[in-house]
Amino acid sequence: MSESIENIEESERVFPGLMGAMLFALLGGLLWVVLFWADIFPCICGVACVVGAVTGYRLFSKSGSLKGVLLSVGISVVVMLLALYFCLAIDVYRTLNEWYANGEYDHAVSFINSIAYSHQYLASPIVLKYLLKDFGWGMLFCAIGAFTFIADGIKQYRLQKE
Repeated sequence: MSESIENIEESERVFPGLMGAMLFALLGGLLWVVLFWADIFPCICGVACVVGAVTGYRLFSKSGSLKGVLLSVGISVVVMLLALYFCLAIDVYRTLNEWYANGEYDHAVSFINSIAYSHQYLASPIVLKYLLKDFGWGMLFCAIGAFTFIADGIKQYRLQKE
């Protein structure tokens, strides 16, 4: 029995699994940004991030271990943070260009500049509170999406130890 467990653990390809998790989680993050741009509740994409990450890990690593699930959830959290930053950049872009159109700001801003300088707006408590609220909702949906995978991974881990 222990011989087959070692073969399962050795056959897991972690690096390709991480690449697959990142690729599929980025699709969930992209969906988050697209829904935000369309003014639709984007936090539901926390589920898409974690399900995509776990699916990508399993496809690329040829295994579905608890370690893979936990790594995938971690990647999902990072992708959600990146998606939130891009959402902040979209808000900065929209707001500054609206102010420019109304004559309240002295020059137009490109989206690339919005991405580069959006971190400065994190010092504002109002902006930070808004982003933390969205991140909290995203984490809630991420936890909902990850619950089944984590429970299944724990069950597999216990079976391997027996």
